[in-house]
Amino acid sequence: WLNYLRSSLFGARHTHLVPVETVVAALWHCSWSPLIENGAVVVVSDDDDPLNNFQDVERLLIDGLDLPPYPLPRLPVPRQFLELLLRLRGRANVDTRTRYLGDRLRQSGFVKPVAFATALEQFARVYRDRAITKPAI
Repeated sequence: WLNYLRSSLFGARHTHLVPVETVVAALWHCSWSPLIENGAVVVVSDDDDPLNNFQDVERLLIDGLDLPPYPLPRLPVPRQFLELLLRLRGRANVDTRTRYLGDRLRQSGFVKPVAFATALEQFARVYRDRAITKPAI
């Protein structure tokens, strides 16, 4: 039930997840790209992917881990309620519409090595396979 409530609360909020393959490739790209000046701040982001939000990530993981769906539809919770809760908890980023864009990186010629959904599906498959082969204690 806790996951169900969390899912209802976070809704379509951006998760700001980035596949590790993309982070490593971006580090490699920045280390040799003449278009990235020394000391420049570069944002590595996958927020432009429409699936990089709480509900879609959760759906992909539920499917990939062969978990049952929630028995009830998610509750429609206004984003202002989540922002109020985040503010009360002292979180720095309370704007649920925040998106991080990797424009400088993209404009320097960087190409993401893996699609967001593909990386998430691979993660779920590896996690599920490890859980299946892990001996019971």
